[in-house]
Amino acid sequence: MKTLTGNAGGAVSPTLGNIFIEGTAPLVVTGNPGTSTLTIDTDGTVALSYTTDAGSAVAAADILNILGGLNIDTSAVGDTITVNLSGTTDHALQIGNAGGSLDSLAVAGSGDLLIGSVGANPVWGSLTSIGGTVAFTSGPGTLNLETVAVAATYLTDDLNSAAPLAGVLTISGGDNIVTSSAGSTVTIALNGNVNHAITIGNAVGSLDSLAAATDGQLVIGSNAVNPVLATLTAGIGTIITNAAGSITIDAAGVDQVNILYVGKHGNDANDGLTISKAFLTFGAAITAAVVLAVPVSICCFDEGTYTENLTGQVDVHIFAPNCSLAGAHTIAAGNKWEFGNAQVATATTGFTFNSAGNVAKLIIGRLTSAGTGICTACIAGDLSLRAYRVTLEAGYLVGTATAGDIFIRADVINMTGAATVIGVIAGAHIDLLANHIHDVAGTATLIYSVAVGASNICITATSIEIENLSNITAATVAHLNAGCLTGTLAEGGAAKFIIGGSEKIEGVPIGAGTASSAAFTTLGATGDTNINITGAGNTNLNTGTGTGAVYAGNATGGIDFFGAYQFPTSLGNAGDLLTIAAGPASQLVWAAPASDKRLKTDIVGINPKESLDQICKLRPVEFSFIPELKDKYGVAGHLGRHAGLIAQETEQVIPTVVCEKGLFEDNTPLYKVEYEELVPYLIGAVQELTKRISKYEKVFDKLKIKAQEL
Repeated sequence: MKTLTGNAGGAVSPTLGNIFIEGTAPLVVTGNPGTSTLTIDTDGTVALSYTTDAGSAVAAADILNILGGLNIDTSAVGDTITVNLSGTTDHALQIGNAGGSLDSLAVAGSGDLLIGSVGANPVWGSLTSIGGTVAFTSGPGTLNLETVAVAATYLTDDLNSAAPLAGVLTISGGDNIVTSSAGSTVTIALNGNVNHAITIGNAVGSLDSLAAATDGQLVIGSNAVNPVLATLTAGIGTIITNAAGSITIDAAGVDQVNILYVGKHGNDANDGLTISKAFLTFGAAITAAVVLAVPVSICCFDEGTYTENLTGQVDVHIFAPNCSLAGAHTIAAGNKWEFGNAQVATATTGFTFNSAGNVAKLIIGRLTSAGTGICTACIAGDLSLRAYRVTLEAGYLVGTATAGDIFIRADVINMTGAATVIGVIAGAHIDLLANHIHDVAGTATLIYSVAVGASNICITATSIEIENLSNITAATVAHLNAGCLTGTLAEGGAAKFIIGGSEKIEGVPIGAGTASSAAFTTLGATGDTNINITGAGNTNLNTGTGTGAVYAGNATGGIDFFGAYQFPTSLGNAGDLLTIAAGPASQLVWAAPASDKRLKTDIVGINPKESLDQICKLRPVEFSFIPELKDKYGVAGHLGRHAGLIAQETEQVIPTVVCEKGLFEDNTPLYKVEYEELVPYLIGAVQELTKRISKYEKVFDKLKIKAQEL
């Protein structure tokens, strides 16, 4: 081969006998020496066939035609092929056709909607309202819907929703419900109830009717079943009256007419038969009680002060334990009045009773008299007064107009000025029982009586401390029984003052009496007459100025006791004790104190530590003596509360401070604690405590120093 010539360019001559044929992409030249062939082929980057949705296309004579089908146009420029949709109408909606291509609908007007049609193309249409209840407003690209009248599109109940069917919504009644309609109105009403009957729920959620209730019936529950209609049953002491729409419950045997009420919230125009309709004043209540003409109790439970002058009426009682009463009052026969407090103004009498042969009773928590005010006066009849605390300034607890009988029980009577506890006239009988009668200012008088005529006064008190025990010039007999008595006696004329049962009498000098009849008598606790001083001559006790002799026991001229123990004839030294001398002489002698060392032997020191332990083991107690045993065994001390130790318990701890003092009624020893013997043990206990405190103080000082160093 001499040369090869291509489609372009010059001839190519062999080089060293070879001509090289090379392919340029997308052609590849492949040589096969065995067969002496060259294969020219593409490199795979050039499509030789084209696959479509239905079949493949192969280029023919190097040409592949791309043509448009339904609604498709093709065009080519240079190396670019353009595929376009075609056949559509401007502003028209496209819709598929039987051939699989597109058809154009007509152009829609403003507000038109595309509405489907079975088996045919949709069409443009507009909305319409049946009955004209909806108004439509069309615009370019808009459609506005508004209801002309309210129309339900659906209704929702507790569980589901109901929608109209063919424009109709049915409303039906269920259990106990019935529906009806007229024009545009639907009425839903309850149904199936019994006239006048009470309705109650049932298991299915509707209603059942109980029977119609009769007069006074109540609905009363019953566990897990329907309530029942029943009337109340009257129990003991109650009365039940049933009526149409009302039930009246009364307490049997209690007539409300017998009780009237008074209160600060009240009004005197009320009837006072209930607390809510109380009277404002006690006077109005007393007036109303008279009209009722039956025994009446007036009750007041309010606090506060009622200032009014009350005139009691027979069988009209007052119970007002919380309130205070101020004014001057007259008590009637059979009255029983109780107040929390009562104030008596100066120059007035608080409570006056004048009903011969009748009785009345006063109970007052705190009774106070201002200035010369008189708390009570019983002109005739019997008056009982119970007062827990009495305070007098310059007036009287019992006024001088008193000629009747008064019984008084008071816890404490205090006098802050020249007051008098009891003032009487002829014929009065007064019993006063009190715990304490106390003269604060030192100017008060216990009993005052100057009228002619016999009166009898008996006063019993735990303690009386008053400047003037009596100022009596009338024929009055006064019995005074007090555990502790302090004051001055003065009586004259036919007066007689008797003091009995006192454990301690201090500063009670006897005043002057008439030469014929004045007498001062003291009775012992057992009734024996121990001292009897009559006014026949100038008789004095322990003054040395009288002209007669003073007798004690059965002495016949001197002073002795029981006719045996004679007083010493000389004075002792300071601090000496009067004791019975040993021997048959039975003389009372002066004895020196027993603290001198020369009188003692077998002296042993008391261990302070043991003393402290012993003192700590003692049991201090408060106690009262048994009155009859106290008198029987001659135990000293008043009748009130005492503090001390129990001898039998103390003997188990410190035997040396307990001794025997006679025999008890069962012939067993009667024990006594010698309290002065406790002093050495108390000294030892104090020494031990002082020693311990000193030790602790040293430890504390060391700890304090260490704390400061930190």
